[in-house]
Amino acid sequence: MHLYVFCIARLFYNAVSKRLTKFKEETCRFISMSFFAPYSVKSFPVFAILVLASCSQKDCVSEVEEIIKTTPSQIIDQGALNLGFTDQVDGNFIDENGMGFKYAIGLHGKDLASHVEQGTWQPDEPLPLTGTAQFETTYNLAAYINAEVQETETGYALNAEVVEHNGTLMLTADFETLSLAGNDTVISVSADLFKNTVTGRVYYDGMAGTLEGRISPDFVQGAFQGQGDGKIFAGGLKGSKVQP
Repeated sequence: MHLYVFCIARLFYNAVSKRLTKFKEETCRFISMSFFAPYSVKSFPVFAILVLASCSQKDCVSEVEEIIKTTPSQIIDQGALNLGFTDQVDGNFIDENGMGFKYAIGLHGKDLASHVEQGTWQPDEPLPLTGTAQFETTYNLAAYINAEVQETETGYALNAEVVEHNGTLMLTADFETLSLAGNDTVISVSADLFKNTVTGRVYYDGMAGTLEGRISPDFVQGAFQGQGDGKIFAGGLKGSKVQP
């Protein structure tokens, strides 16, 4: 008799436990999708504490992995060209006088990434207070277009169209308005001047990239990088004043 009662009680307990487990799984899924979806990865640890407190690791791992995979592309501003990128495309156009730029694009972990550096050249002549000047510059850039990152057994693989450009770009410096601008069929430059520094934007293939550079009355250099949806680019320019 006691054995019969024990078996009935055990069956009832298992049925209730299964319902509770199913309820917990559905609750975890609802909490994860409701709270995590609108936020970036930077917000993840705060909400993770709330969910993991009520969900086991097995219950919530699929939602957590999906959120982590939404990390944005990276733009790396400093460092050497030995960046640990895979699928790296780069260029170094710094001359013996330290004038020029270097750049790299590639895959950093699972993210598209770019890197740029200016040369060490430091202009020591102040800019004119009035007038304009034309600078004939050469530029080089590399880009990944229609990029897709796929997870493999050993890491991540990049599938993208590689595009490289080089050309000549005329830039006009207006020393009264402290501006520098120019464009061709590939890129467009719009920048501000402050003392001997250049800060502005470079537009390429629908992307707006940042430009940092230096300028003297006779020379100019700069490096730029930017990114868009499934694409990224980096490059630079350098040149000298066109004598009248």
